[in-house]
Amino acid sequence: QEGNQLEIQIDIAGINDGSATMQVLDAAPLTLALTVPSPKREGDPVFNATVTLSSPTATNRVINLLSSDTTEAAVPAAVTVLAGQSSVTFPVTIIDDTETDGDQIVTITASSSGLSNGMSSLTVKDNDVDHFALAAIGATQVRNQPFSITVTAKDVNDAVIASNFTGPVTLSADAGGTPVTI
Repeated sequence: QEGNQLEIQIDIAGINDGSATMQVLDAAPLTLALTVPSPKREGDPVFNATVTLSSPTATNRVINLLSSDTTEAAVPAAVTVLAGQSSVTFPVTIIDDTETDGDQIVTITASSSGLSNGMSSLTVKDNDVDHFALAAIGATQVRNQPFSITVTAKDVNDAVIASNFTGPVTLSADAGGTPVTI
């Protein structure tokens, strides 16, 4: 063996000798991948993401974690893939702010010495109401008679927000009607 070259020689009595040379390469390099479920919505419970190595690690390996926007999603500073294992899960906390800021894209990055970074994008959907939409109301309504309406809360991107809104909504009428708070 010389450097990364290996020569194999065969010598069998009565048969022509043979030899071959081959290139010897290191084992496949260890790679790192990151899986983060997406999308999530502000107010969702803590969930797990996963760091996966291409093969089990011989020794404990520290994986550093980073969120590109800690005002939207938080991750621990680091996790450890234990010797003999190839993956580890870690908690991701979605921050429930009060900003009406629409969908936000957060990049989670996993890194470890000697490996290429693993990156995954997470969409954090807003749960803060920007405006309300009213479903069509039948053209004919009888004065002083109740009727149903559908009010839908929407974010800045006009996406429907789950029915967890608990604030007052005021309806007003044209031409002498009086506002009604529901």
